[in-house]
Amino acid sequence: MTQLLDGIPLQDITEDQLNSLLLLKIPESAQIEYKSEIKMGSDKDKRELCKDVSALANSQGGYLFFGISETNDIPSDIPGITFNDTTSQQLFQIIMSGITPRIQSLVDHVINLKNGLQVLVLKIEHDGYLHQVKYNDNRFYKRVGTITITMESSDVESFVKSTSTNTRQEDVQETIDTYYGTLKEKKYFKGIEGKGICALTIIPEVSSIKLDIGNLPGDFNSSFPPIYCSGWGSEITGHSKFTFGKRKIDIAPYTVTEVNDLGEVKAFNTFIFEDKNNTQLPEKCVGNVPSIAFEREIITSFHKYLTSLKEFGVTGSFFIHTVLLNIQGYMMYVGPKYMIDNQRILEVEDIRPPFIQIPSGTNISTQHDVAKIIRPMFDYIWREFGFERSYNYSSEDDWVPHS
Repeated sequence: MTQLLDGIPLQDITEDQLNSLLLLKIPESAQIEYKSEIKMGSDKDKRELCKDVSALANSQGGYLFFGISETNDIPSDIPGITFNDTTSQQLFQIIMSGITPRIQSLVDHVINLKNGLQVLVLKIEHDGYLHQVKYNDNRFYKRVGTITITMESSDVESFVKSTSTNTRQEDVQETIDTYYGTLKEKKYFKGIEGKGICALTIIPEVSSIKLDIGNLPGDFNSSFPPIYCSGWGSEITGHSKFTFGKRKIDIAPYTVTEVNDLGEVKAFNTFIFEDKNNTQLPEKCVGNVPSIAFEREIITSFHKYLTSLKEFGVTGSFFIHTVLLNIQGYMMYVGPKYMIDNQRILEVEDIRPPFIQIPSGTNISTQHDVAKIIRPMFDYIWREFGFERSYNYSSEDDWVPHS
């Protein structure tokens, strides 16, 4: 803030101090903005208000003056506004509901003018959170000089890294482990039908994204179909929306995809590992991982979910992961042509490759683009079964199912 008001408690600012802003021609800056009126009549007005407030909170903090006119960023007049209880209630309702997470430090002061009107001063502190504007916007803003601009992906990533005490990677790993733990215990959603579980997760690097789960644009059901499922239902529970598939003979779903208000996607399927052909299994082997079908469904789902998230305004960098759970005693089925001497029956319960980070701006427009990105996880899984790599990739790194 300018030296003129430094050290003056907000509640002590009077009309005299406001007149000094005009006399000294204190300009708008990264921490000061003048507005002659409060506009709240349309969604656009509400969005602009939330942009101004969140931009200050995402930057150095600062002051918004309502009731002061400016010309070329210089205060020119103090016409004042009519600010009553109804206006106050509407203003703060817009700010509280239109910015996520909520602004943690917002103080207001109403200055009564001699002309019978008022000037409203909002003091916004930088609170360490990254705030996102709603009202069909879902973007982040910052204050640069006298203007409010959209934060680029690099700005968002820098903010997250500079304010995080626990590394984002640690948070992601904790989220992944918690989800997989509920799957293994079969305490997730409506329960889980089947034994072996194929699952995936997608987690945005920015942890303060907030989706309006009840009012997502477009057709949610077709944007986030369950893995390997031809027909499914959906429901909202808490802060998440689910699509799920369930056979009439089963009590619990065999496949579920969840999208929560943080933009995280969690999905699993057990039907992929079900032996549909009554395959003759080697001694001590209890099941097969179908090497082509498994990879195909994971690639298809990752591509669909990532592109859908971007359509819903969730952009930037993503952490992605896939896992095989409860598959002790399974083998990787590759067909007679690719059987190898050191192919083994799995002795551990789960296969958990390291997760992969997809940088902002990475091309994911096709399934082949996604397949190249996630190949390291597939190679890791194949090696656990005794193979040197996934046999579904060509020498050019393209996903080409083995014959």
